[in-house]
Amino acid sequence: MAFKTFVPTVNLQKLIENYNASKFDMTSKRNYNAIMASRMQLPAYSHRLIVCTLVKTNQIVLISGETGCGKSTQVPQYLLDDPDIGGYIFIRF
Repeated sequence: MAFKTFVPTVNLQKLIENYNASKFDMTSKRNYNAIMASRMQLPAYSHRLIVCTLVKTNQIVLISGETGCGKSTQVPQYLLDDPDIGGYIFIRF
């Protein structure tokens, strides 16, 4: 029995345009400020610039931290929000 690999085609430029448009839409949401306030309370928030700089300057970056510090939810968001990195994030399915 042969297995077929499904590789979806993604228009990367359209994906980036949609993401950038959604960032501007978020600021008009009612709970945006509340979400941002809670994100700023996570330990990862104080390290966001360091993480982005390390990702820009190194091929491999290991991130460790306590459970609930934001490493699996906030760090990817910081990378997407960074103007130098966000346009180069490739999503693998």
